[in-house]
Amino acid sequence: MQSSVSSSNINRVPIYFYLVLLPLCFFIKLWHFTLRLKISGEDAEFLLSKDKFFVMFWHNRIFVLPYLKRVFRRRKKMSGLVSASKDGALLAALFNFFDIDSIRGSSRKRKVASLFEIAEAVGQGSSVCITPDGPIGSLKVAEFTDLDILFLRVNYRSYFTLPTWDKFQIPFPFSSVDLKVVSCRPYSDIAQSAQKEGVSPVEYAEHLMGR
Repeated sequence: MQSSVSSSNINRVPIYFYLVLLPLCFFIKLWHFTLRLKISGEDAEFLLSKDKFFVMFWHNRIFVLPYLKRVFRRRKKMSGLVSASKDGALLAALFNFFDIDSIRGSSRKRKVASLFEIAEAVGQGSSVCITPDGPIGSLKVAEFTDLDILFLRVNYRSYFTLPTWDKFQIPFPFSSVDLKVVSCRPYSDIAQSAQKEGVSPVEYAEHLMGR
């Protein structure tokens, strides 16, 4: 996605670093091919047929996002909200190899610019991936559009955990991946349900997501 909004203050990986990422991405693709996806026929049909949406799942399950993009959204546009930090630069570069556009921003850097870019991406027909524990703050980015928020629960039957801030999970080769569409509702419905439960919209969303 070519944004008309300024891209200053964004950390990017050097061009030569893509030579290192190329074999890594090939290896990740092979890894994905070994995984066994478990999903109901109804949920699979929904993901295949839905036009566009915000899709929300935990940051530490991002490893399978390219896999899900290939299986369910191969011919549909997808963008991911990625931090403008150095760590985000690596993730954005990886997304690029898997046909996922990156919208760079966080609550501390490029917050307003990234909101404009999200609106631009949605206007171009793209779904947008967000996380409850990611940049800017989960539902805030969905509050300014009329798109439904799809809550996606992803769990690995067997996996190992990296020593990162989010305890990043990577499924073992040939592991099963349980996938469930928990809910698909606009932000206004989420806010109303949260109010009834006496919690914030973010807390309600996290409850829907489970762990």
